[in-house]
Amino acid sequence: MNIIETSFKWNGNLTYNNVPKMIVLHHLEAKSAEVTDIHSWHIGNGWTGIGYHYYVKKDGRIFRGRPEKAQGSHCPGANRCSIAICAEGDFMTETMNNVQKQTIVNLCKDICKRYEFKDIKGHKDVPYSTDCPGINYPLSEIKKLVNSSNISPSAPQKKSRYCESWQIFYNKITGTKAKISEDGFYGTSTQKSLDFLLTYINKGKKYKYCYEFQCWFNKITETRLPVTIDGEWGSNTEKAFNTINELVKA
Repeated sequence: MNIIETSFKWNGNLTYNNVPKMIVLHHLEAKSAEVTDIHSWHIGNGWTGIGYHYYVKKDGRIFRGRPEKAQGSHCPGANRCSIAICAEGDFMTETMNNVQKQTIVNLCKDICKRYEFKDIKGHKDVPYSTDCPGINYPLSEIKKLVNSSNISPSAPQKKSRYCESWQIFYNKITGTKAKISEDGFYGTSTQKSLDFLLTYINKGKKYKYCYEFQCWFNKITETRLPVTIDGEWGSNTEKAFNTINELVKA
């Protein structure tokens, strides 16, 4: 899955306390806008920045908003337990095209598989007093397409050198208490290891795991995407961690 990474300047610090248990689907409520526009609008609301985790354009491009582990700002009551996907368009008046719809289906499948849930809701169904994601949003169809063909996240897909390298690194850096299989196949245990280690990287402070991750990242990516090895969690290290999440799943 091709996620277009973003380089937002946040209005303060994001809070990394999101434990996803559902997907919340939104519409832009505007016919068109760039992801940078949404970021600016939400800063104008007094928020840290774009409140969604993903933004799907009508042409099928997916832009990253907030990191998945960051608390969202899209639906009171669900911001710390969900991943928010916003679709470009006003689905009170428009109809979603097949490219955008299938992209959202594929993104939902990926998220559901990684987090082992099937709960997909429209914004208004959380519940929350709103028309979002719009009366024409194909919510029932998307939920049916996602849940009828979900594959268990434990089922091996394709062996990856990045996945195997991550597994070896994780076992080494965390000792012997929580070892995972070093087989190069992405599955539930590998995703949990990514999530687990992230919780132990203390943002904004020098920390052993952060330093070790930076060293390993520069080595495994052969310095093509170098980060400063200083033990500090910053925007470049965050991008590196997001990159590894995608490479491990590839």
